[in-house]
Amino acid sequence: AANDTVFLKQMLEGDSARTRRLIEIVREHGWPTHALVGKDGAEAAWLLLQHSPSDSLKQALLPELWRAVDRGDVQASEAAMLTDRVRVTSGRPQLYGSSFELVNGRLRAHPIEDLAGLEERRRQVGLPPMAEYVKVLRDAYRLPVDWPPAP
Repeated sequence: AANDTVFLKQMLEGDSARTRRLIEIVREHGWPTHALVGKDGAEAAWLLLQHSPSDSLKQALLPELWRAVDRGDVQASEAAMLTDRVRVTSGRPQLYGSSFELVNGRLRAHPIEDLAGLEERRRQVGLPPMAEYVKVLRDAYRLPVDWPPAP
């Protein structure tokens, strides 16, 4: 267990250093574009932001991420997932249905704004229909998924 703690501490420190570097890059150049850092670099930047422990960083960079979508440097589905994460952590309902939580051994979607418009919003950003996403979640986590949400 001590080794796990050391490993976790090293990972968090590494993430913190990588997060600081991402902030420096964004301040100097804007969101990392394919032209600036290549496709792999742009993908790495998004993953860093998506998994950053800093909710305020995610919220601050979300508009920059959507601008990168408009330029073709980030997939709309990625910005949509980050949008859901930011909304959920700030206590607002998600828009795209990408955020689930574990409740009593089952996956349950965090509250969703305008459930009736969910499939269309997902389609617009290139996310699969919820039935497909729920199957992916069920298969990946080997847990039951409560879908559709209870009223």
